[in-house]
Amino acid sequence: MHLKKLTVKNFRNYYNNTFEFCNSYNFITGANGTGKSNILEAVSVLSNIKSFRNASDRAMIKQYESYYYINGVVAEDTFENVFEAAFQNKDKIKKKYKINNSKVDRLIDYYGKFITVNLSPTDTDLIIGEPEKKRRYIDSVISKIDKEYFKKICEYKRILNNRNTILKSGIVHLKNIQVWNELLAEKSSYIIKKREKFLNDILDLFANNYQKISNENDSVSIKYRPSVTGETTADILNQIENNQQRDKRYKTTTLGPHRDSYSIKYRGVDCSLYASNGQLRSLSIALKLAEKNIVEENLNKKAVILIDDIFSELDRLRRHNLIRLMKNQNQVLFTVPTVEDLSISDLADSTILNLDK
Repeated sequence: MHLKKLTVKNFRNYYNNTFEFCNSYNFITGANGTGKSNILEAVSVLSNIKSFRNASDRAMIKQYESYYYINGVVAEDTFENVFEAAFQNKDKIKKKYKINNSKVDRLIDYYGKFITVNLSPTDTDLIIGEPEKKRRYIDSVISKIDKEYFKKICEYKRILNNRNTILKSGIVHLKNIQVWNELLAEKSSYIIKKREKFLNDILDLFANNYQKISNENDSVSIKYRPSVTGETTADILNQIENNQQRDKRYKTTTLGPHRDSYSIKYRGVDCSLYASNGQLRSLSIALKLAEKNIVEENLNKKAVILIDDIFSELDRLRRHNLIRLMKNQNQVLFTVPTVEDLSISDLADSTILNLDK
């Protein structure tokens, strides 16, 4: 799978531009402010429904315009698919998607069809950041490879919202909240098991990638941290019910997958307590490449890799190791200020898109 052509209209600093890419390495260069990262952001929106920067759709519309439009031609095996995403800045207007000119009404029917993995400077948050960002990350990856999980996460959020509405009202009758307790426990049990399995499955890939990037043999580990324990729905329901008085006091649901996290350890020590900037960067790259490995294995498709301005934070050895890890495997779109620091072998068979020209 590779992106052949990208067209953007009224997106960030672009009015109406088309970019073409080769199926191996593509280096997008240019001075700050030329829109290098905006190209990757448009690809991210087309693939993942949202910006890797977590920007709102309104924020991505070019100034003084009322909509944006993105079109991508994606080659896979012997055929091509055309993906489209558009957003209009009007009340009650949702983002619209098409595949091969056919409107897609459900996100579950769109998400995971065009596979990308994004590496960006903020990825260290996946190692030492807030639990919310970690949860969003693992949910997004599992949802790419498991449509049932995507459905269960959406259902869980609706159930959680209904339960919290009752709690915020201050009038909590047992018969009104019990049904939501039971549904919450049922979905929680499913989500927790899937998350734990995913992190167990990704561990060896993560550790191996880290060793290849860093040339270090130090141990790394990743462990799920659920807010509720137990193997069965009944176990979880019991904990939710026992915690109900606390929930009433705080007027929100204080236990469940929406409160979970995971921790990553380096040399047996939690990375939030000890890890250098270089180690954190290598760990975050290793995690994203493990995501690539597991998504490709499950979907039997090659992902397009988007690498946004992280080379400046890597020494020459780690830069070379990262490029070597992906050589002749995936299409990669890099943003870099210049290609002068790259070797001739790294640039072989690549396309250079210079936005300064």
